[in-house]
Amino acid sequence: MNKAALNSIVQRREGMGKTGETYIVGKRDDKIAYRTDRVIKQGGVGEDMKDFVEDLAVLIEGR
Repeated sequence: MNKAALNSIVQRREGMGKTGETYIVGKRDDKIAYRTDRVIKQGGVGEDMKDFVEDLAVLIEGR
């Protein structure tokens, strides 16, 4: 599936409020990278996922 097709599916935000979003990630060359573009925060296909690690820590800690 190409980038545009994936983005059109995962960027649907109905019912997610102002900050909710979905995106696909995957491993590439021993790094976790975006497979779709983000809408709320910056991040695009192939970019390193530094924000993801921070977001995950927030979810785990319940902040």
